[in-house]
Amino acid sequence: MLNDEILGGVAPGARIADETGETTGAALFDEARRAADALRAAGAAPWEPVILPVSNRASDLAAMLGAMAAGCVAVPLSRAASPTTREAVLSLVRPRFALDFAAGEPLDRIGEAPPPPRPLLEGAALVIFTSGSTGAPKGVVIGAEGFRGKLAQIEARLGWAPGGRTILPLQLTFIFGQWVAFLTLMRGGSLRLVGRFDPGAMRAALAAGEADALAAVPTMLRAMLAAGASPSPRRSSL
Repeated sequence: MLNDEILGGVAPGARIADETGETTGAALFDEARRAADALRAAGAAPWEPVILPVSNRASDLAAMLGAMAAGCVAVPLSRAASPTTREAVLSLVRPRFALDFAAGEPLDRIGEAPPPPRPLLEGAALVIFTSGSTGAPKGVVIGAEGFRGKLAQIEARLGWAPGGRTILPLQLTFIFGQWVAFLTLMRGGSLRLVGRFDPGAMRAALAAGEADALAAVPTMLRAMLAAGASPSPRRSSL
């Protein structure tokens, strides 16, 4: 199963840093298992969608892995989402549960009605919502097999280095950010999660040799170049 390959593949010695501090792959594993146990105890159904408030924290990754470990479908939702976007997503998903370690106990019951049958979610790992910039947010179902295959393709193409240091300014609501995060942790690397992208701060980090890889989209790279940055880690992910 996807959750076994990813959760079981997270190296215990991997390091994850965010704005709240630093943790390890082993601690992430423990948090994910706690979240999965809480979902099972609450009666979560197979392939039931679970809302995950995220803002690039290590505990957000634990919640994502915990949802998948429980046989559910992870639905990341930015903590910074507008009320309109949040209501639109909740209306479409109709979730019973949210996983959020930032709130204390990871499991929060936000609905009572059992989920309706949704054949499209069978075999899914995640539902990623579009930004809704040109209309209402739309959910994209990511199958577990497709997710697994993409991780393998990226690792084969980029030769993901064991023990590498990755800076991730991309939000975990984006599938690209998730791929980079999991590959770094599965290879026993160090992952730095950036809550808010700052071109100057990224320039300083790269100039100081703090990363082997930067995961960024072209818009971010252009902003860094405009600020005088020279994105020069050994590898930049596009």
